This record gives sequence, C-alpha cells and structure tokens, in this order.
Amino acid sequence: MAGDSRSARAGLVSFRSPGPPGLKGKMMRLLPYRIELERTAPGADLLTEFKAHMRVTGSAQDTELTRYLNRAARDLEDDTARLVVQATVKEHYDVWPWNWVTILELARAPVASVTSIKYYDSDGTQQTWDSSNYETDLVAEPARIAVAADATDISPTLNDQLKPVTIEYESGLVDASGDGTAADVDAQTKNAIFVRAAWLAGPGRELTAGYDQAAVDRCWAAEINRLRWTL
Repeated sequence: MAGDSRSARAGLVSFRSPGPPGLKGKMMRLLPYRIELERTAPGADLLTEFKAHMRVTGSAQDTELTRYLNRAARDLEDDTARLVVQATVKEHYDVWPWNWVTILELARAPVASVTSIKYYDSDGTQQTWDSSNYETDLVAEPARIAVAADATDISPTLNDQLKPVTIEYESGLVDASGDGTAADVDAQTKNAIFVRAAWLAGPGRELTAGYDQAAVDRCWAAEINRLRWTL
C-alpha cells in the first residue's frame, strides 16, 4: 500500500448519557472531539479490478487511474465514516469521556483494534490508561468503548491543556500491511468507488445516452446512503 497521508477534523461524537433513572444509556448528547487520520491509498489489486471495470488494458494509464481511484476512495471514506484501507485513527478529547458517558461510540468503522488510550497527567507527562480499566465492542458499528465494571483507575486528573486525552485505534476494511486484498472490500463498497472513480476519469463513461452528471450524483448518493452509518 502506498500514499500515506494525514488529515485532521473536528466534530461531535455521540454517546449514551447516563440520564435520569429509567433512561440510562438512552439519552443522546454530543461531546466535542478532534480526529486525526494517517491514511493509506488503496493497493494495486483494487486498481486491477477498477481497470477491468473500465475495460482498460495495459499499464499506460495506471498513474492517472490510480489518482481517480484514490480520490473516489477518499470521498467514500469522508461521506460514510467507513475507511477502505486500514488506517491509524486518533480521537482527541479535552476531557475524560467517562465523565460524560457510559458508552463511547468511535467515529470511524470498521475498527480492527484499539491500540491505546493515553492522557497527560497533572504534571504534563503522557501516561497510558491501563486496558484493564475499559472494555471494547469492536463487532458493533460504530465500535464502542465502556469503562470496565471492575475498573480501579477511572478518570485520572488531567493536565490543564487542550486535548489531553487520545484514543488510538486501527480502522479499515483492508489491512494496510499487505495481508489484506481487494477481496476484503465488499461488492457494494467497490461499486460505489468504481462508479465515482470512472466519472472522475472521464465524464460520461458511467452514463448511458440521455443521462448527465446529476444521474451519477444520484447513484453516488444512493450508494453512500446504504453504506453510511450515523453517529
């Protein structure tokens, strides 16, 4: 996999608020966060499938087609919060989420693993919050983190600074280490990426007579709505 890039974005993550008696875990509120991605472009095998989709032979157009494929994959990731190639994601918080939530929902899917939860203590030294203090549900989308029932160190004192808490995890359909292939990307996701990339490569290639870009936009919107999950 090639083409590492970083991006940062601010947002609001939803969570289950403790709420009043009888509504525990059901009230929805918003907790500010910033997200940082270290993304990797799709690999050569996805390009091979895209070329078949485009009925392109030879390698003369590989550089150009790769550029459109990467752009389409990035558009899908941004529009659905679902990553194609596995990436390192860091969510930064100004407070301990556990002071506000019972269940924290992560901002990107699918989640392969939670690497760490780190924080800056009152002395300004970064510490790792022991994994025995929390439990994860990586099957659900969005993936969830909750304080363990037997946690012994909940919400240590934080340093007075911006985003002292960082949750780092790996998210994506295809393993960026090279163990994963385009076969790990479901047909629906591939179709959305290929339709978008083909339009970027040459307006009209995905259209039949009598249609225009609005038709491609409607197709893209329909695919995105099926793939998107909402925080």
